[in-house]
Amino acid sequence: MKNIFYLLLLFAFKSYADSTKYATAKYGNVEVISSTSFYTEKNNKVFILGQYIDLLTKEKKFKKNIQFFFYERLPGTDSTACHKTKKKLTIFFYKYDFDVEKSLNFIENLINNYEKNIEFDNSDLTNIDFNSPIVNKVLTHKIYRPRIIKWLNNKGNISYYFQNNQYVFFNIKDDKKKTIITFKNVFDYESFYDQMIVVFNENDKINFIEDINKPILKSLKIEDYNLPYYPFKTFYLKGGILMFEFFPNYYKERVLCYLINEDKIIQDLKYSLGNVSN
Repeated sequence: MKNIFYLLLLFAFKSYADSTKYATAKYGNVEVISSTSFYTEKNNKVFILGQYIDLLTKEKKFKKNIQFFFYERLPGTDSTACHKTKKKLTIFFYKYDFDVEKSLNFIENLINNYEKNIEFDNSDLTNIDFNSPIVNKVLTHKIYRPRIIKWLNNKGNISYYFQNNQYVFFNIKDDKKKTIITFKNVFDYESFYDQMIVVFNENDKINFIEDINKPILKSLKIEDYNLPYYPFKTFYLKGGILMFEFFPNYYKERVLCYLINEDKIIQDLKYSLGNVSN
């Protein structure tokens, strides 16, 4: 009987392939374009970086237009490319992910050298000094989670702002904006009933808080994963069941199930029906 139940869940939440998702925004003289496999918080991270780039140009009194492109790529295939004209600086990030602070230092370096006869193609982030006082000043600004992509707007009242290179989660209805929890990075997140938070910031781990009023962080280990293999759809079922669909990897499908009340994990419904482990 238990196996039949799990099979029904599997068919109900079967993974599917999706097409490339594009999103754009403009902040002052800065235009940002993101290209990802699915709409996730990576898109919002691009918009956050775009707003910081705009603040950076104002601090440096840089008047030229900037175009910033983020193209999501598999881990290990990261690269950057830049191009300048008399009127515009264009920056391309071909990456699985990026760090906002390091990216701003990199872009400040490009601005500093804009007037010089230097070709920026294939610039390396690791060669940049990451201690810019201007970037540190810019990052003190609080930027609230963008709401440009409608697909990402049904997160309830749990949101975050970005400040000092970290994500700070809070309840929108809380006038004091009391911090629930902070993370250095976020791939994606979901909230349920404005009480429960699930945050994905690593490929082999799911971060889970059952009650924001008692913010005890629990990490669920994802076994036998292949990069990139973080969940891209999350569901909460009555009775205390979390369901996670995973980003399809080489057409492989996977659904992980967490039974909250029993503190039990089913790593893969398709291949481990009935094989429940702690």
